[in-house]
Amino acid sequence: MGERKVVNKFIPWNFDPEKAGKIKLSNIGQFSVRMMLPFTVRCNACGEFMYAGKKFNTRKENANGEDYLGIAITRFYFKCVNCGSEFAIKTDPKNSSYVVEYGATQNSCLWMNERQLELEEKAQKEEAEKMDAMKALENRIEESKNEMDAYDALDTIQAQQRKTMNLDPEEALSIVRSREEKQTKLEQEVKVEKDEEDDKELEEAIRQKQEEALKREDERLKNLFSKPSSQVPSNNKGNNGLQVVPKKKKKAKRAAVSLVPY
Repeated sequence: MGERKVVNKFIPWNFDPEKAGKIKLSNIGQFSVRMMLPFTVRCNACGEFMYAGKKFNTRKENANGEDYLGIAITRFYFKCVNCGSEFAIKTDPKNSSYVVEYGATQNSCLWMNERQLELEEKAQKEEAEKMDAMKALENRIEESKNEMDAYDALDTIQAQQRKTMNLDPEEALSIVRSREEKQTKLEQEVKVEKDEEDDKELEEAIRQKQEEALKREDERLKNLFSKPSSQVPSNNKGNNGLQVVPKKKKKAKRAAVSLVPY
């Protein structure tokens, strides 16, 4: 039985490669690869959806005469899983993505839409700068300012790293403890300030309620004593709103006169 996994092949000593015939390839420049769909597509022939990540045995070739900044563009041939119609997808080095060439329709993708919007905004900005020199100057000044701010932030981070780079474990722990203590102290101060503000608000609310109660009592007493006696209604009601019932006068009992015979 021969070797199942051949590693070394025997080449005789009198082998002449010039006399060997050429291998005929059915598809010149194409070879089969196993590939997944980079995005969801819909077949134009039958309307079947094929989702991103589905694996296919595809044919791969280089698109002749097409490149982007020296980067070769590759074309892949797929077949619909439902009707068998062929559709092609090409690489898009400019946008770091893929595009459908024919036979299918690509579904919209959020990050690709955002990328497209960014490119459109950039193109509009460049067009505005071409039309207005002052606008271009302002944009360049703003960009240089943002760049300087980024460099300053980077220098600050690097300086902090240099300080803590060669520290002993004890020193590093002491720095961490001091930071925690500062943070705890700051939180306590914020809590105390908040409690004081709450107490002040409560005291102010209580004082306002007391003032309103005193004001209502003063108005009631003022209205009570400012009315003349003629205007005071005689409805026999007391101060508390209860009706006063007058007491009946008791009739004096007459002494009984008895006749005494003589």
